[in-house]
This record gives sequence, C-alpha cells and structure tokens, in this order.
Amino acid sequence: CGACLCMKRVLVTGGAGFIGVGLVARLLEEGHTVVVLDNLFRGKQDHLKPLVDRGAVFVEGDVTRSEDLDRCYDALGVWILSTTSPPSTGPNGFMKQR
Repeated sequence: CGACLCMKRVLVTGGAGFIGVGLVARLLEEGHTVVVLDNLFRGKQDHLKPLVDRGAVFVEGDVTRSEDLDRCYDALGVWILSTTSPPSTGPNGFMKQR
C-alpha cells in the first residue's frame, strides 16, 4: 500500500487545535476511524462538532494521564504509545499541569 495508512484506527492528540482539526478531517475523508484526545487547553471543542458528526470520537483528556489514554484504548481497541510532552512555556521550563 506504499505510504498510505490503509484504513487504520488513528489517535490524534491535540486534535481540537487548528492543525489537529485539519488532520482529523483528512483522516475521516480517507475512511479512517479517528479518536481525538485533547485537554482543550488551546483547542476548542466547537471545532470538533462537524467531525464528531462525521464519526470521529472525542475524548477530553491529557496524554500525561494514563486513565485518559485508557479511555482512548477503549474507543480504539488498540494500544497507544505516546511520545508527546507538555508544551514549553519558553526557555525557562514547562507549563504547570492543571
């Protein structure tokens, strides 16, 4: 199948943000099952409504919380490995977790 994803189940972290929404829309157009995990720190749930209407599953949560990843696992039926980290507040360190 080359470089295509071939109808996969996909988790998009940060999927309620500007770039994430576009990625989720494209994945849905290609026929993939998509779960969006976003803590809504910067993203907007309103951006996801048309995508949820088209079949995306939204999980409000954070990649740093194992229970939120468990909910994504339940929705996708696959194990999820994440290499993301909290966003930086600049050269002086990481933002505080809520």
